[in-house]
Amino acid sequence: MATNDTSLQDITVVTQCTPSHLHHVVDIAERWNGPISVAVFVHGEEIHVTRQLMHELRHCPKALGQHTAVHLVYVEEQVKGLVSDDTRQDEFAGNLDSGARADCVNAIVKLSTSSQKNYALKVPYPNNLLRNVARDNAATKFILVIDVDMVPSISLRADFIALAQQQDLFKSSKDHDQDVYVVPVLEARANLASLPESKSELVPRVKDHSIRPFYVTRCDKCHRHTDYKRW
Repeated sequence: MATNDTSLQDITVVTQCTPSHLHHVVDIAERWNGPISVAVFVHGEEIHVTRQLMHELRHCPKALGQHTAVHLVYVEEQVKGLVSDDTRQDEFAGNLDSGARADCVNAIVKLSTSSQKNYALKVPYPNNLLRNVARDNAATKFILVIDVDMVPSISLRADFIALAQQQDLFKSSKDHDQDVYVVPVLEARANLASLPESKSELVPRVKDHSIRPFYVTRCDKCHRHTDYKRW
């Protein structure tokens, strides 16, 4: 990929969800402060509610602002008559940081209190399709694929861009096109007051067991190759 365009010299968060998990994008956006591509699987008449909630989320700082692209994915037969050709285009462009803060809070409350889970639909959840839609619509050289309920560390984007510039990873050469960079994933206790903002703040939380490697009790082998101890 040629990278003369400086807009490509960045890293995009790629994620996916159902409408009930859209509020997590607010948390990601606040910490990432950069490009995000999210694919949302909409079931039937949920498309109207989803559009309304997206309009309300426009008023959350950075949530659906100029750096965030939301892609609605649905079974066409389920939304016939609900979506016309002239409404399939992006209708959320513009200055999305303005507006009533109450709308933002309202949308977050609605979404965070929803009982629907990502995999609780009556149709199979198209995990691979959603990931590919979000990935294919990322306009940057690099992507970071995460679950929607994960949040990146505060400095991850800036640190990676600095690394990429230092090692000339943004050049059009294909030498690094197949490279994968491993990012350790951890999980925190629900009652943890705040998330650490640096590795020096994180290590004590790991030692006191308030933070631990992701899925360590459910599927230790799934993330064993991350080699947390070395990190």
